[in-house]
Amino acid sequence: MTEYIAEKHFCLCKAFPQYVPEMIELMVAFDGAYQRPVTDMSELRDYVINFAVYSNLAIDKGDEMGIDKRVKELIAQGRVLTAGAIEKKYNIKNAQFLLAEYDSALRLVTGTRTKSYLIRDKESDFLFWAQKQTETLARTPYDNLRRAKKYQTATRDMVLKPIKKAPVAPKTYRQPDVWAISDSEMHEVACKMARKRNVVDPDTTLLDMVVATVRKNMKQR
Repeated sequence: MTEYIAEKHFCLCKAFPQYVPEMIELMVAFDGAYQRPVTDMSELRDYVINFAVYSNLAIDKGDEMGIDKRVKELIAQGRVLTAGAIEKKYNIKNAQFLLAEYDSALRLVTGTRTKSYLIRDKESDFLFWAQKQTETLARTPYDNLRRAKKYQTATRDMVLKPIKKAPVAPKTYRQPDVWAISDSEMHEVACKMARKRNVVDPDTTLLDMVVATVRKNMKQR
């Protein structure tokens, strides 16, 4: 983990200016847990993102360092989840509120606005945490009941497995198999066609229909 030491320190100081005096110590502690190479700018941005999640800090001026652009790339790759994606995936009412409370969320400050995201590696931990918050807060003093209500509202219909839409079967317009039609129905149709075509013997018409239908189905298969 000796690559990009100066760049890592510079980016961390820029992203978390309030922690500049102790940044060397924080960086060394994180490097012991991160254990991934940093050899280019993309990996450097990932380093800053994971440092923020590990340290429970919001990234400041992410747009100036290209962090916001990198987050969008990670979202497109499925490695970072937005609040909207979490809500659809697990039927959560207010995922942005939960992410703002969760201590391992990815927080990005752009201008005066802070948006929270979820690293894919933290997904199962986040679900377990969200599920337990309501019952945990319910055992706390009265002044936390309002927060407990917010958690309860957000997770009321939450599911722990991703919601999957049932596949829609393609429409088919294939005619029913001739063998699925009863003899009486076939005879009735044959008689009608025989009368329409001025054929004296309906059995001849019926036989022609069966042969034609079987040949047609054989071609389709």
